[in-house]
Amino acid sequence: MIPSSTKLWKRGENTVSLWCADRMVVVLDTDHLTVIQRRTWPAYARLNARLSQLPIGTIQTTIISFEEQMRGWLAVISRARY
Repeated sequence: MIPSSTKLWKRGENTVSLWCADRMVVVLDTDHLTVIQRRTWPAYARLNARLSQLPIGTIQTTIISFEEQMRGWLAVISRARY
């Protein structure tokens, strides 16, 4: 039997809510980043028009999108070697 703790953990403060309470954040996923990189029309034109209306600093992405982009580029590099 695996021993387990019965200690109750205190819930931490929600720092995300405090940071974002007074500002809007737009999160771009991997599909959005791909449209921006490839400038795929007409999706790029629509996305660019909408993003250009947002205040600077409100557009974000996730570490998951970064990881997916890196995996894609590493696959391209790997194929180019052989």
